[in-house]
Amino acid sequence: MNELAVQENMDKLTDIINQIKTSGNDSEGLLKIASFVNDLKSVLNDTFSDEGYNCLDVIYTLNTDNEYFGVIVNPPIDGLTAFKIFATGEAIRLASYQLELDSKLFANNLTSEEIAAVILFEISSVLDPNQITNIRNLIDLHVLSDDDVIHLRDSINYNQLIIYALKDTLRKVSSIVYKDDEEDILANNTVQTLNIKDALISAQEKLVNDVYGMSDSLGSPKTYVLQSVFLVYSDLSGYAVSYIDTLKEAKQFTASKLIKLELDKTIDAISRATGVPVKEGLDLPKFFESKALYSLNELGLFKSLKMSGLRSIEDDYYELAVQVKSIDTEDDALYILRSINSRLSILEDYIYNNTLKEYEKKKWIALAKMYRELRNTILEKKISKRKYSDIFQDFSDFE
Repeated sequence: MNELAVQENMDKLTDIINQIKTSGNDSEGLLKIASFVNDLKSVLNDTFSDEGYNCLDVIYTLNTDNEYFGVIVNPPIDGLTAFKIFATGEAIRLASYQLELDSKLFANNLTSEEIAAVILFEISSVLDPNQITNIRNLIDLHVLSDDDVIHLRDSINYNQLIIYALKDTLRKVSSIVYKDDEEDILANNTVQTLNIKDALISAQEKLVNDVYGMSDSLGSPKTYVLQSVFLVYSDLSGYAVSYIDTLKEAKQFTASKLIKLELDKTIDAISRATGVPVKEGLDLPKFFESKALYSLNELGLFKSLKMSGLRSIEDDYYELAVQVKSIDTEDDALYILRSINSRLSILEDYIYNNTLKEYEKKKWIALAKMYRELRNTILEKKISKRKYSDIFQDFSDFE
């Protein structure tokens, strides 16, 4: 997009925002705002035409009694996509989204240019493919810190839990209010392309000071929802009642219609799932087929599992052991950690969901132990660029 087109779109966007700001929140004002929604959706799609981002819907929510939620960017995530994000390294691109705008965003002392900058940043930040990598890194670090594995069947059987956790975490790793490093903000290509740096930095300062009453950003996002999912889905029947109560309480504290809808879906899914028996006695490829998730058997690691069985996981161990020895950056460590975690998940799924002869069971338990020990050796490495060490406060060994 050339500079003239960029400036034209920015002018249209700020003009629409200014009209929303000056409409008021009485019944007449809300009717006016509703008439601007399609124009806003259209100009956003024009602005992100090169990236292929598609705004499906824009919602303006009158928020009088709840805490500020600002801008919600909600990409549709189905169960298959959630599993791929949560349990594989498969490339994922999110391109469509719903946008929800908090009336309090317009009631603060932000200029129309600053509000536009915040909206554009949040959209481009949530849909940035690097955020999927960030979420996967957080998952892998959590699994390592708890000496756990990703339970593949639970990730499918309780996929709405995973979807809720992924969307919550995606918002937190993307949002401008959690960015305490200007370099992190400027790494967003949209900030440079649309020349919104100054307006964005100014907007962040105002939001943090005026809305949150702090002189700094909110710092590293707390990924409590993501962490809680590991606990809940491992014993859904035991945690169902208390977790539903927690979700209902969360619903009372937000004015966001999109977040409320996701909470309702999750509450309903937990209520239904606690009464549904899980099929056992199937190997992993057949389990995927029983869930009509045939495409998973064609992904790299699972395809190898279907063709060669656990022999491929056994062979991979020795190659990964060599790679662990050469780790010297956090990026290297996280990449290899994900490879180890995915194979360990498959191993433990096989051990605990199949009837095995004693000698066979001992063999695979021994290999799983070797993988766990290999994973722990990553903690002993001297690793630079510790980007994630402060997100899980109890994970001090990775610092």
